[in-house]
Amino acid sequence: MNAIFSSIKEFSTDFSKLFFPVNCAACSKVLQKNEEEICLHCISGLPKTSFWQFKDNPFEQLFWGRVDIHRAVALFYYKKGTKVQQLIHNIKYRGKLSAGEYCGKWLGEKLLEDRYFNMPDYVVPVPLHPKRKKVRGYNQADCIARGISKILKVPLETQNFKRVKYNVSQTKKSRFERWDNVDRIFEIENFDQFTGKHLLIVDDVVTTGSTLEACLLNLQKIENVTLSIVVLGFSSS
Repeated sequence: MNAIFSSIKEFSTDFSKLFFPVNCAACSKVLQKNEEEICLHCISGLPKTSFWQFKDNPFEQLFWGRVDIHRAVALFYYKKGTKVQQLIHNIKYRGKLSAGEYCGKWLGEKLLEDRYFNMPDYVVPVPLHPKRKKVRGYNQADCIARGISKILKVPLETQNFKRVKYNVSQTKKSRFERWDNVDRIFEIENFDQFTGKHLLIVDDVVTTGSTLEACLLNLQKIENVTLSIVVLGFSSS
C-alpha cells in the first residue's frame, strides 16, 4: 500500500513539473527529475569557501578586534554578477524560501563536518524589523536558519531577539555609514533564556560585517553567552 501511495505521489510530482516547471534558484534552468532547488551543475560549480575545514578563516578574521566569536562559517564566496548573488537575491527578494531552507540544510551538513564547531543551544536568525517583514512577507534568514535547525536538531529561536529600529537599505552605503545605520537597532526580550548558552546567528550574506557586528555586540551583553555566525555568502572584497 505504501508503495502505491509513493508511486502516486511521484507521478503527481512529475505531472506538476511537466506543466509547472521548477527553475534552478541559481541559474534559472529548468530542474530535472532528480534535482531539487539547485541544479547539479550549480551544486558542483558554485564557489564554496571550505571555511568549515580550518580555524582563523577570513570570515573569522573579519571580526578580529571587533567582537568575540567562537566560530564563523560561510557556504559560498559572494560577488556581484555571479550565480551566488542570483541565488541569494531569489531567496531574499523573490520568495524562494524552499531554496533558502535547502541551502540551510547544506550549510548544516558542513557544520557537522566542522571539527572546530561546538553544537549550539539555539539557532537564531538575524531579525528583520516588523515593517520590512510585513512588506516582504518573510525574513529570508528564517528559512536558512530553519534548514540548519533541522540538520543540527537544535531549536530555532525567532522571538527572543528583535529588531526595534527601522533602518534604510545598506546596499549603497560606505562602511562608516553602514555602522552608523545599524547602531542600537536590536533588542533582547528575555536575557535569562540566552544566559550561558551558545547561539548560532544566521544571515544570508556578509560584506563589511557591520550589521552582524551590531547584532553580536548586543548579544554579548548576555552573561556567559557564546556566539557563532553562519551565512550563505561571504564577500572577500
